[in-house]
Amino acid sequence: MSPIEYDFIIVGSGPCGSSLAARLSSTLSKPSILLIEAGKPNQDPAGHTAGARNTYWATGGLDVDYGYKTTPQAALNDRELPYHRGKCLGGSTATNIGVWDYGSGPELDEWARLVGDECWAWENVRGRMREIESYHDLTPERYRRYVHSDPLTHDLSSEKCIGMGVSPATVLNGHRVTAASAYLANPNDNLHILPNTTVSKVTFEGKTAKGVQLLNGEYLHASKEILLCAGAIDTPKLLLLSGIGPVDELARHGIPTVLDQPNIGTQLKDHPMIRLAATVKQEALNVHPLPATADDIAAAAQGYLKIDPAMLPALSELDED
Repeated sequence: MSPIEYDFIIVGSGPCGSSLAARLSSTLSKPSILLIEAGKPNQDPAGHTAGARNTYWATGGLDVDYGYKTTPQAALNDRELPYHRGKCLGGSTATNIGVWDYGSGPELDEWARLVGDECWAWENVRGRMREIESYHDLTPERYRRYVHSDPLTHDLSSEKCIGMGVSPATVLNGHRVTAASAYLANPNDNLHILPNTTVSKVTFEGKTAKGVQLLNGEYLHASKEILLCAGAIDTPKLLLLSGIGPVDELARHGIPTVLDQPNIGTQLKDHPMIRLAATVKQEALNVHPLPATADDIAAAAQGYLKIDPAMLPALSELDED
């Protein structure tokens, strides 16, 4: 049986895969594009309620999560920590906390220096991010003096981004905005989306990627390119399964080497989240709770979810030592 052929095959429908699929399918040449997603379409409205984004990754979002865990962490009494990765159209944008923050000037300039590519420099990245932003400041007028005043940092995605300020979120009109809702809601006719489908490896002719093999054994072929957009965990995992990685590691698992690349599957850097909570006396809050029925409490909870109160993160520097 001959493999099915497309011009481009994109693996993974997170922010990278979804935006790439939408942009490629809109080019003048109208190439045929297949976007493959291991998870489901994720069309349940309950998963898109804006205010639920703060807890969804630990509650209902587990239904669209890979369920990964870290290795035992020596500094945390050998605990294995949940490592959430979205498994649905939109990827982790459908399950994460939805903070819109793309780093600082020094950080991105260092990336550009390390890889020798000025595309990653702060000015270039900021310009590109501004092109895809559609910023809606819905702060009620009576509260603006608290949000847009010193000493708060007005733009956390600024050149230095040190300080405390209200964080923008990927939310609009009470609903979470995901990569799928932003880029895949009305796909072009030449863009084919295949959910609930797992890619087991990339296939090669020599050292040239030619297609993918699915978990069910089916082969799909791309006449132009295979684009891996499966995220920080599953992209290197797929490369390793395909024979690209440290040769000793591949041999240990009986995987034929296509390309010895010792950096694949190593040196992951992430941003751990530490939550601090404090218990205070009722009188310290200077508020007086009103008598409420069960229906009142339920209505207030729904209002909270739709309004989606903003976060107030603080960003600080760490000594290099």
